[in-house]
Amino acid sequence: MKNSRLFFKKRNFFGTANSGSILRSGEGFTLLETLIAITVLTMATLGPMQLASRMISSARVSQDRIIAFYLAQEGIEYVRNTRDNNFLNSSSGWLDGLDACFGVNGCIVDVPYATIAACDAECPDIKYDDENGYYYNYIQGAATIFKRVVKISPNVGGNPDEANVRSVVSWKDGAGVKEVVLEENIFNWR
Repeated sequence: MKNSRLFFKKRNFFGTANSGSILRSGEGFTLLETLIAITVLTMATLGPMQLASRMISSARVSQDRIIAFYLAQEGIEYVRNTRDNNFLNSSSGWLDGLDACFGVNGCIVDVPYATIAACDAECPDIKYDDENGYYYNYIQGAATIFKRVVKISPNVGGNPDEANVRSVVSWKDGAGVKEVVLEENIFNWR
């Protein structure tokens, strides 16, 4: 019975023959083939990983922008609601209760607690509290990355029945300070 081993000349890394080596036919890969296979697999894996990382980062930026837009819109809607309540309650002035927003630094509008307060040099961060249902407010919860400033400019173009409302929400992320600015003119429609 013949030995199942075949006698071949084994080639080393530089391609020269070594005589007298015993190898089985088709036995394994060379070191170079293994390194090339690992490199190809690594490259094939890194591309999708980088893409996934960028998509997660992009989703976070989009989420922050959406939250900022809704917070800015909420500021304008609260001012509009206060104006409408002034009409319903037969208040003497159509902008009563909004005087704090007429200043240079603007004001904070705390919708869950129905308060408006003038900002000092800088408005405080909005807080987030999901335990008590007062999600975005200024009283309780953890500080967020968002700041909201609402400014009202009455007598637009000399018209005492028109006011400009500007709601600015700003936040910081890895690329610097970003902001969403919404502006609307409201009218004394009484």
